[in-house]
Amino acid sequence: TFGKWAQADPILLSDEQMQKFIVEGYVQVNTGLSKEELEHLYERMSTLLYDPEQSPSKGDNPNDNVLTMLPEFRRVTEAPAFRGALTSILGPGYVEHAHKRIHDLQPKHMGGAQAPQAWHKDQLTPTAMPPHHHPHWVMVLFYCQDTPKIMGPTDIMPGTQYDPLTEYMSDDSRNLRLQAAGKAGTITIVHFDIVHRGPINLHKSTTRFMIKLNYRRTASPVATGPSWNIKSAVFQVPKTLPFCNALPLWVNTWEWLQGKNGFASLESAMKEYKGSTPPDDISELVEALDRSHEETKTGSDTPNSYAYWLAANFGQKGIQALLEALQNSQPHPRWHFNDIYTQLHPTAYALGANGGEEAVTIILKALREEIKFVKEQKMHEDKTGQRYTGSFFVMEPEDGDDESSSVRIREVGTNRYMDIEMAEEKPDWEGCRGFLYLTNRSKGCLFEMPDADDMDAHGNPVFFIKDGEAAAHLDGLGDQRIRLLDGFDDEYTKFARVDTQENGSFRLRCFGSGHCLEASSQSGDHVPVKGAPYEMSEWRRTNIAFALGELGADAAAALPDLLTLARMESLRDTMFESQRKAMRVLVEAIGDIASSTAHKNGRKEQHGRKILSEAANVLGEVFLRTPDDELAIRISAIVALLKMGTFAAPVESVLIKALTDDFVMVQWYAAQALVRIGTPTALRAAVHMMIGRWAQV
Repeated sequence: TFGKWAQADPILLSDEQMQKFIVEGYVQVNTGLSKEELEHLYERMSTLLYDPEQSPSKGDNPNDNVLTMLPEFRRVTEAPAFRGALTSILGPGYVEHAHKRIHDLQPKHMGGAQAPQAWHKDQLTPTAMPPHHHPHWVMVLFYCQDTPKIMGPTDIMPGTQYDPLTEYMSDDSRNLRLQAAGKAGTITIVHFDIVHRGPINLHKSTTRFMIKLNYRRTASPVATGPSWNIKSAVFQVPKTLPFCNALPLWVNTWEWLQGKNGFASLESAMKEYKGSTPPDDISELVEALDRSHEETKTGSDTPNSYAYWLAANFGQKGIQALLEALQNSQPHPRWHFNDIYTQLHPTAYALGANGGEEAVTIILKALREEIKFVKEQKMHEDKTGQRYTGSFFVMEPEDGDDESSSVRIREVGTNRYMDIEMAEEKPDWEGCRGFLYLTNRSKGCLFEMPDADDMDAHGNPVFFIKDGEAAAHLDGLGDQRIRLLDGFDDEYTKFARVDTQENGSFRLRCFGSGHCLEASSQSGDHVPVKGAPYEMSEWRRTNIAFALGELGADAAAALPDLLTLARMESLRDTMFESQRKAMRVLVEAIGDIASSTAHKNGRKEQHGRKILSEAANVLGEVFLRTPDDELAIRISAIVALLKMGTFAAPVESVLIKALTDDFVMVQWYAAQALVRIGTPTALRAAVHMMIGRWAQV
């Protein structure tokens, strides 16, 4: 009967169930197991955890080995409803993560949990990848017994899967809690990034057992199309909504799951949705990106939603505004020192939402600016043997004179500085002129404003620093650029002023070089740049690479540049936190673009085959070159090859080598990648590894 069960057609989710999952972040289905099967599973879990003499795990939680010690549970994972729900959300070819666990919760009065867990989001350790809005990962929670609210089903906060955790840690302050109760045999499938917690069990006598599993997508919707029982391509707003509005995000996810980028259903969805109306001004939307989620009122938009509105409603101008907002942004302080903190800027998700040649061209241009900085780093490291970090600046009044109208930009750790002679004591940027010079150079530079119509997306004037003597020979604003300090080759620097405050403080951002200057023209308010330039460059390119990866096949033009960057980065002997994060996201983006391009275009033409083969080889190089202790990068490279399926064949030998890796998760994904390649040698190696793994338990 198990064979027939496993071979039965999957029971796919409906449009309504998929829309519920997109909006609320969870959906429940019953696996259809019999009462006898469920009771047997309950008894076996009790034995595993509470009967050391009979338990193969000696009473310890078997964790990742739970399915080896409880093979009957495969009846659950092969159930048509189970397979159908996961196929609907993750597409065909989804894979099971190696980590699993039985969560037992005894009644409180019998020694069980005395208080609920803190609200939290799980981390994608050890890969520590950024949260995804589109469903790449899910958690599955299975109950083998009836689990009413009194027994402590997992608490979740519907709708919180798209926003940073920190905004929802105030213990039910918004009354968002939902107890995922269900009958025996129920699975609750939740978006991996939803806020949740373990509760307490107030039942008189029954222990609650729950098995948690994780699954990930490996196939792009571009290749599969919609994988649920779709009846209408138009997004219908569900009747039950979370507290906040993320309508363009929901619509984009719906389109993405059908293999499309964009917002085709947004206009019709807006007609039936009764939530807030977004601002129709670009500058207002950009300003809203930095709001705290705690300021979000019920039914209004979150910062993530504002980013998607920019992508949806303003075309090329919206994309440019998103990119400028990203370039002007600062990461959370934890980004610099916490290796598993990978929260991205809202703009990264929105930039990855709207395909089209114009959008990709704008994003690709920004990526190439960051690649220039990486090349500068490498040139410096090759020449000096020391890490190049660019220049780190502070601003201060000239000669310490509080009344001076000059502002000095000093490079930290050196005696090099430059002074800006302001037209007024407090800068009046409209029409301001000044004289800028480097004290260790004979030539001065003219600080000049263009016409007032030349504004960036924030409504701030853009100005340029140009060579005073050569100005007559420069044509067009785009050419009015001069090197700020000692640089490499003929790279020049263009500055834009951003974030001017009423007190006169301002920030200069240096396009494409990683330099970022923060300062005030007033005494006592001089703030150094937040984060060294190399960290800011890595922050930007992490977000840019993520966006390109989300665009999938639409970003195929970016693949050669991403491969160039990956090759340069893989040559580093050591990596810092921000570099590790940038590399992990870069590798995943290569895998996503290559796999979706491969499945979309197949082997239609020679150039396409060549770039896909190169992508596989670069991913193999990254795995082999990356030190063993950089586990997250190595796993990301293997998973990217897994996604490429048969197109990973050029590095079959690398994957076979990975089967002997010291870390079991590398072995796990490498074996599945070899099965996807499907050659006799690949299959033989994978089967031998899996048999050996089973025998070790």
